[in-house]
Amino acid sequence: MYVPLANDDSITYDIIYLIHSERTEGNAVLVKEWIERLRNRTALTELVEFDAVSINRINEDIMVLQSKIDVDDEVWLNVSGGTKPWSVLFYQAFAGRERTNCLYLDQNGFLWNMQKGEWKETTTHNLSFQVLFSLHKVQATYTDLMQYTEKDSEALDRLMDLRREMGAGVFYGLTKDLDTRDEAKEKSWSVRKVNNACYIFDNGIDEEELSSPHIKDMLCNTGWFEYQTARLLLRWHQRKDIIMNVHFRGSATNGEANEVDIIVRTEKKFLFVECKTSVAHPTDLDKFNEVSGQYGGIAVKRMLMIAYEPKRPNKYGKNKIEEDKYKNYNIVMDKCKRYNIPVFVMNKVDYNEYSRRTFFKELDRYMDELNEK
Repeated sequence: MYVPLANDDSITYDIIYLIHSERTEGNAVLVKEWIERLRNRTALTELVEFDAVSINRINEDIMVLQSKIDVDDEVWLNVSGGTKPWSVLFYQAFAGRERTNCLYLDQNGFLWNMQKGEWKETTTHNLSFQVLFSLHKVQATYTDLMQYTEKDSEALDRLMDLRREMGAGVFYGLTKDLDTRDEAKEKSWSVRKVNNACYIFDNGIDEEELSSPHIKDMLCNTGWFEYQTARLLLRWHQRKDIIMNVHFRGSATNGEANEVDIIVRTEKKFLFVECKTSVAHPTDLDKFNEVSGQYGGIAVKRMLMIAYEPKRPNKYGKNKIEEDKYKNYNIVMDKCKRYNIPVFVMNKVDYNEYSRRTFFKELDRYMDELNEK
């Protein structure tokens, strides 16, 4: 209901009726609050409770509502939301009226006038992250990518160089618990914290100081890979806004804090991104799929970015760690197919300009697809 109203300021309504069930009254209250923040859309917004499934009761409620609307009144009926009985029965009751326009918003952001067969595109222009989360009854804390500076970008490039120099395993050993300690050692390498914006790496011969506003975020909990992914998505022509380290908490989370690595607002949709340097827990993908649907709605899109594809273990030199990585990777790939979540591999995607263009084209195609309900 909110999206069509937020996208069209050419129509002023005398009254807007928000239909809700007993269970969804709280959602309707939130929608009403945000509608009232839109300028000059309506003189009055009224909440009306309907039975969710009983055909007879729904028809009775529709007849009561019809009695309040003159046959010559112009009516704009949104059949996109609510239960299926509501959509069908409202359409049957109002479609025959000469001055009724039945509207349907599809997952690609096209708002259809069903009588006229006309459509227009909607955007997320008035559907900010704040509005999106509020309508889903959650509070969220996050970092806007625009808060990262050129010094952060330079620090990331050097961090990735250091990771290649010392090896991924040593780098992981140095940084895995760096959010809870000020110094770490791994083989011939060490890293120590000067302050939240400065760390010093030492290979036993030379020291190197890395300083930037978000260097701590990059070094702790694979934040460098999330920033690398967000920085790549910053080059995508569809992106409007990018937020990172999104932590949800609210009534919809039952007190539990849920996290999404990256969310991208495009012109029409929101893309939720999960970043994994390696897939240690396949159940993480189930959680990501659930959380993104819960806080983004049916039109939200999802993708998984992994750092590399694990190699098939050598059957002659068995390594339990490598076997587990490969097993978990295949479990996650199967789940991604089932959930229709595309998987991209950073060391292939960000290899050169051609590979980046190919990635963005594949992402464009995926964003145009409709989600299965």
